[in-house]
Amino acid sequence: MANRQVWVERAPLGRAIIRIFRGSHSPDWQKANECGLVSLVPKFDAVSEIRKQIWQRCAGNCEWCGKRITETRPLWKRMHMHEKIPKGSGGEVSLDNSCGICENCHLNSPEAHGDRKPQWTKELE
Repeated sequence: MANRQVWVERAPLGRAIIRIFRGSHSPDWQKANECGLVSLVPKFDAVSEIRKQIWQRCAGNCEWCGKRITETRPLWKRMHMHEKIPKGSGGEVSLDNSCGICENCHLNSPEAHGDRKPQWTKELE
C-alpha cells in the first residue's frame, strides 16, 4: 500500500515536524505556509517523527501514570500515542495535542477511550 502524503508544519529552527495538518485550507496552514514552515511528506514518516519526539519528551515514562514503559516491543509499539483532542473532534496529530502513555493507561482508562477501542495505522500493527 502506498504511503499517502500529508501537509506538515516544521519547527522554525530545528526543522522537526511538529504537527500534521488536516488539510490546506485552515488559517493555521496559511500562516505556517507564509512563514515557509509547511511541506508535504509521507504520512508514515511524519507520524514516526512526531512519535520519536514524544518518546524523547516523556523519557520512556507514561505521561499519565509516570510508570516506566518497559515492554520489549519496538519503540513505536512500546509507547502509545494518545490525542488529547481526538481527530474526530477536530484534533490533530501534533506534539501539543499528543501524549505518550503506557498500554494500560491507553486501553483501560476512561479518560483515554472509554468503551471504544483505539485504532492504529496498518503499518504499526
